[in-house]
Amino acid sequence: MKCNQSFHKIYTSVIAHKSILLLVLCFIGIAEIVFGRLRTESPSVQENKMVNFVKAQYALLAEGKYDTLSENVIEGQWRRDSKDYITSGLIQKEDVIKQLEDDLGIGGWRLHFVTLKAIEYFSIERKAFETILKRESQILDQIDPLRKVGTVHIVRMAGHNTGRCSIVQWDRLVPVIDRQGKYMIIMRGAPEVYSLVHNEQWFQAVKF
Repeated sequence: MKCNQSFHKIYTSVIAHKSILLLVLCFIGIAEIVFGRLRTESPSVQENKMVNFVKAQYALLAEGKYDTLSENVIEGQWRRDSKDYITSGLIQKEDVIKQLEDDLGIGGWRLHFVTLKAIEYFSIERKAFETILKRESQILDQIDPLRKVGTVHIVRMAGHNTGRCSIVQWDRLVPVIDRQGKYMIIMRGAPEVYSLVHNEQWFQAVKF
């Protein structure tokens, strides 16, 4: 009888500790989400059309709506010359979709945003853009050699991902241009030799 009572006390204690542990873990998860939401953008960032456009593209990314997303993305293609990588064209829409499916899964099943926000927005002249994002500037030079695009808009996005993506917390400058009345994101892309980390480009620029 005493043995049964002792066992019952131990069992009850274990259950109680497990319940407390689960509550703590749940609280941590909720606190993480709430904390992320508390870091809200300034009103000027929230109301900006460029910012809303970029956030919408990340929403499409998470939902796996790659066909729609590919209409709004310019991604560079690269080849190596004797000294450096140079642009050799643009990734075609069909290839953008296929690459996203390979990187993040059909329907975006490999990606989930715990938090996603725009934390900064600014516009810069074309010349200054060259010093901030060299590779993206090279892509812009290729598609706009006459330099009709004089201003580039930069949206600084940040987030916390879960899923199979190797990036967890990230902070990324996303350039947007107005190309003949249509907003477009310039994505750096990556040479073929960097294909294994291509999936990271939406969260941090691949350096090469």
